[in-house]
Amino acid sequence: MNSCKFIGRITRDLEFRVTPSGTELVSFDIAVQRSFKNNDGEYESDFIRCVAFKKTADFINNYAKKGYVMAVDGEMRNNNYEDNNGVKHYGMQLIINNVDTTVLFLNKKNNQDSEVSTAGYDYGTTKQSQGQNTSPAVSTASNPFANGGPLTDDDLDDLPF
Repeated sequence: MNSCKFIGRITRDLEFRVTPSGTELVSFDIAVQRSFKNNDGEYESDFIRCVAFKKTADFINNYAKKGYVMAVDGEMRNNNYEDNNGVKHYGMQLIINNVDTTVLFLNKKNNQDSEVSTAGYDYGTTKQSQGQNTSPAVSTASNPFANGGPLTDDDLDDLPF
C-alpha cells in the first residue's frame, strides 16, 4: 500500500500551471522535520517534492504560500526522466490526494498580513480513501475563519458543522 502523510513547511513559491490538456497542476516543496536530533543536538529536515492536480491544485494555489505549514497525504511516485542532454535524473515526489484544511488555515491566523483570501471558495478537497467529497461548500458570509481572528460565541452558531 502506497500511502504517505507529511506535515511540513512550504519552502518555495508555488508553481501553478495548466497542462495542454487543461488539467490544473501545482508543485512545491515542503520541509519535514525529523523526530530525532543529530549528533550536534539539532533537528534535521527532509525536503519532499509535492505535486497536486485539478481541484486540489486549485485549492492549494488559492490558500497556501511559501512559509505556510501544511498537512498532506498522498502517494510517493518515481519522478525519473532524461533531459535534452541525455542525462538521467532520479527522484521521488508526493502526489497529493488530500490537504488538511484545519492545519492550513491555522497559518492565516498567524499571518494577519496574508494576501490569501477564502472568499467564495468551495473547500473541495477530497478524502480519497473514502472515495467521496466530505467537505461542505462554505461562503464568505457563513465562514467564521474569513477574518482570520479568534472565534467568538456568535461565530460558533454560524459553523457549518
